[in-house]
Amino acid sequence: MAAGGFAGMFYGQDIKWHHVTMLVSWCAMFVIGLAEHRRRRRWSTYGRALADTRPWRRSTARVASRRWWPAVVEVDDVGVLRVIGMPSAHRFLIARTGAVWVAGPDAAGWALVRVDGSHEPFLARLVRGPRRIAALSEAPEVTERWARSLRARAFGRLDRRLPALVAAGEWTRVDAVLGPWRTRLDGTARAHGAIRLADGRVMAVTMPRAAVDLLGTVWETGALWFAGTPEPGLTLAAGFPGYPLLAVARLSSGRT
Repeated sequence: MAAGGFAGMFYGQDIKWHHVTMLVSWCAMFVIGLAEHRRRRRWSTYGRALADTRPWRRSTARVASRRWWPAVVEVDDVGVLRVIGMPSAHRFLIARTGAVWVAGPDAAGWALVRVDGSHEPFLARLVRGPRRIAALSEAPEVTERWARSLRARAFGRLDRRLPALVAAGEWTRVDAVLGPWRTRLDGTARAHGAIRLADGRVMAVTMPRAAVDLLGTVWETGALWFAGTPEPGLTLAAGFPGYPLLAVARLSSGRT
């Protein structure tokens, strides 16, 4: 019996496969939304207090699990932490640098963790008792890994091009300034600015969906890197190679 006919026995009609796809998508969105709600609630309860009261310190660390989920990090002066929502690119960066930034833990075992080059904090919980450690020692290219992660969660065609754009050429550093931006609920913003190349040419740059973590780093350092040679009319990957800071950028002549 065909799959549609079999499903129709229970629903009284033939079921089209695109209906099944829509149902699966809705279920996935519900699960993701529920997880995000839990994450925000935990942050309101534990993360905000840690951010307000505990100083950041850099500590020696290593990724203590090869599993994709959850992220488990062993910090020398803390112990083993289970880090909530940390992407794989961040874990590979820890494997490369051998360090993290930590705030806490508090009396309940909650802490904040972030990686070198990034200001984005992740809530973490101390793992009590002995634990078998299987360290992640290899460290593939963080930028390529992050590009694939952004493509998987892409909201538009530009983001889906990121892995190809990252591989388009050697990274070029330029001076950069950004105008004010307004942050969206997902932590991204549409950003405009200007870049100055080594030869003195000035171009306008627009990043339609850049993480504020990236934008803050541009503002702090006055620099930005492009995969390839910046030229007016091009769409390039922009960010900081070797770190989970990446976006699609459009270049045009003159200033914004």
